[in-house]
Amino acid sequence: MFPVELRGTRAKTLMWAPEAEIDQAALQQLRNIANLQWVHGVRVMPDVHLGKVRRSGP
Repeated sequence: MFPVELRGTRAKTLMWAPEAEIDQAALQQLRNIANLQWVHGVRVMPDVHLGKVRRSGP
């Protein structure tokens, strides 16, 4: 049942989605975030997806 814990992270990461149904790139992004030293916990909603970061402005 939920939440499930994502393995391989420094900060406790709880997910309300089955790991098998999450894109591998999104899982890696979650692990990268959860391994940052200032992150103390991550919570993942069922609609999780890979985030896109782009520059804004000139």
